[in-house]
Amino acid sequence: KIYVFKKAWHERVAHLLKNVDLSKWKTKTVPVVIEFLYCTKNAKRYDPDSIISAFKSPLDGLVEAGVLNDDTVEDIPIIIARQEKSTTCPIRDKKINTLTIVISPVNDISRYYSEAFKKITEKASFSS
Repeated sequence: KIYVFKKAWHERVAHLLKNVDLSKWKTKTVPVVIEFLYCTKNAKRYDPDSIISAFKSPLDGLVEAGVLNDDTVEDIPIIIARQEKSTTCPIRDKKINTLTIVISPVNDISRYYSEAFKKITEKASFSS
């Protein structure tokens, strides 16, 4: 059952973007931060790890549609996910779940990390 759900999200994202002119988008040539806002019609709150894992299929759809080069950490070093109930979301359709995706170039990746994390990873290539 989960496979069908994931496949549907993958195909939905790819379908929504298939006629979009992506020629001027830089998302295939520079690392990006992706922000997900998941608005749910029910009151259930999901764990952060559950929310992040739920976005694998939409990410695959973005790659298939040509928005992203790949879904590796080199291409998407930062993913920010948030869940809200439908009543507090900008898209207030209480009958359906909605997903909003914002993709932005990462100009300064270090601004996303705390000073403590930067110290731990200062020798790693992604901290610069």
